[in-house]
Amino acid sequence: MANIVLTSDASLLIKLDASPIKTFFIALPNSIIPLPLFKRICRPLEVDKNGVPNRGTTALRTVEAIIHYSELQEYDTKIVSPLHLKRQINEDTKIVGISAEDPLGISPATVLFTSMFGGRAINSIMFEKLMNKIKRLKRKFGFKVVFGGPGAWQFRSKSVANYCGIDYVFRGEAENIVPPFFSEIIEDGNDITEFEKFGKPANPESIPKLLGPVNTKVIEISRGCGRGCKFCPEGPIGKMRSIRMEKILHDARLHVDAGYKSITLQSEDAFRYGSSNFLTEWEALSNLIDGLHDVGIRDINFTSTTFTAFYNDPDLVKKITNKLNRDKKKENVIQVGLETASTKLMEKHFKHKCSPLFKPSEWQEVVLGAIKIMKKHGWLPVSTVIMGLPGEEDDDVKDTLSLLKRLDHEWGFFIPFIYVPMQIYSTAERGRFILENMTRYHWTLMEELLKHDIMVLERLSSHTIFGKNKFYNQVNFINEAKFLRNLLFKLLHVGLFRIYRNKSKH
Repeated sequence: MANIVLTSDASLLIKLDASPIKTFFIALPNSIIPLPLFKRICRPLEVDKNGVPNRGTTALRTVEAIIHYSELQEYDTKIVSPLHLKRQINEDTKIVGISAEDPLGISPATVLFTSMFGGRAINSIMFEKLMNKIKRLKRKFGFKVVFGGPGAWQFRSKSVANYCGIDYVFRGEAENIVPPFFSEIIEDGNDITEFEKFGKPANPESIPKLLGPVNTKVIEISRGCGRGCKFCPEGPIGKMRSIRMEKILHDARLHVDAGYKSITLQSEDAFRYGSSNFLTEWEALSNLIDGLHDVGIRDINFTSTTFTAFYNDPDLVKKITNKLNRDKKKENVIQVGLETASTKLMEKHFKHKCSPLFKPSEWQEVVLGAIKIMKKHGWLPVSTVIMGLPGEEDDDVKDTLSLLKRLDHEWGFFIPFIYVPMQIYSTAERGRFILENMTRYHWTLMEELLKHDIMVLERLSSHTIFGKNKFYNQVNFINEAKFLRNLLFKLLHVGLFRIYRNKSKH
């Protein structure tokens, strides 16, 4: 039995070996993908006789490593499947640590989906089931419940957290806060009056090597961003810090040993790995890619970067692409943020998104130029567009509509988001944006974005530039490519129907 149990809801601890795109499902409402179907598609991770899964999430693996290399190492700590908590929790358990992506179902993507299609998000349903189970065990054994990780911003209210069965919340980075905070709880949690703690940005040297592989095959290569976009949650805040290569290669070897040949590098701005400014440091990035290839990684992907990184230096993009692809033809899917085409809103919320070579007034040209470069070198952008930013007016939405009409309609997905303030000390002028606030220009923008994505999806399904079209090969399980394609088409077409219905009211 464990003294410290680390777990997450069942929507996160799932098998993703054949299909990382399954993570898309967890934000969908049960009106689109019923819970029984989700459970059939997204199988739980295999566990040993103690309920310990053979993989973990990035957040759980990180906290596990922090505990292992700290004064807390004397306490038996285990990552445990939410389906098998009774195998590890008893009177010896002092802390149950929980991490979740979107526990209350109020992230920008989830709010949009549930507002459009009704129902409840899969991730919030799974979180509620987890917390009901934990509350029953807590009444029996009296341990303390600590919540942290990507969804911590949602527990700003102590009463909401307590209702869910959570005693304490920590935000920010875990390295500097978990050891002393957990020690304090174990010594006498009843005397702690502070409901929340905030972890300061960690020195990259103090970020520990993982103890086991991650089910998403994601490896951190940096933290922070430094661009200061006002809508971001706490995680990306602060100067970008590159994680030492020794740790990255160690974590990569863990995944190779687990049978993985493909990984995704987690960074807010991946092309800036090793850089001390807003520009790409080619030597550092090149050495990292070479090092990963040397330990056995054959397929390297990135989570996200910026349009600016592509537009800054097209020749450098070519070098990076060639380095990643070596002798084979391979597409690269990457997340980038468009957010808005309004110069006014760029100045107000995303002032440094174009830094250091361009100004907010040049953002539209940066985006257009970057997409041309991405298409030339086989990069597929999945880009977010935020509606309802503080200070937004009709003319700002018109600016984004104008840019969309200028974009190459054969390239890139553009995903509409609804503005949700995610910073705990947000200075936003207003709270969350809701569908009832949308004007006819918002509905027109939504319509154009979805029509664009339907067109791109149709063309990608038969596109030859990617050879075997790995974007769909990533989702092969029981003809998973066909299933996902049909689901996306259903989602987009139903979304269009809802948009037409709402536009008629304006």
